[in-house]
Amino acid sequence: MTEGEFRVISASRVSKLLQERLFKRVFALRVRRFNQSYRNAEIDMHLSISRELTPLRTFLEILARESLHVLNVRLDRGEI
Repeated sequence: MTEGEFRVISASRVSKLLQERLFKRVFALRVRRFNQSYRNAEIDMHLSISRELTPLRTFLEILARESLHVLNVRLDRGEI
């Protein structure tokens, strides 16, 4: 756990990604009768760890460098 790199993503950013890329990333939505063909399959959307999630260290650096208000605004805009 100490050597792992934790990452975070705001609900606003996930919502924006979901709206923009839902049909590109969710295979089940592009396949006709998916739930009949793959009864026990899960329908999910994957996120890019390197491009879409923010390292926890970066998140904490922003918190230390900026005010809490700035962090909240960036979270609300989906920048983090």
